[in-house]
Amino acid sequence: MGLGRTGVMAACFLVHFYGQSPEQAITNVRLLRPGSVETYEQEKAVFRYHDYLRSL
Repeated sequence: MGLGRTGVMAACFLVHFYGQSPEQAITNVRLLRPGSVETYEQEKAVFRYHDYLRSL
């Protein structure tokens, strides 16, 4: 339980604080916690967060 939402938050953390691309962040989270970021919509959320940060 909690793999999807928690994975999204962990990936967003990597994007924000470590400057990783959304692809890198999702891959790294999945390597450390298989099954994380479960759906396409969750992947898109990480990409949207990255785009939001770039717009600031």
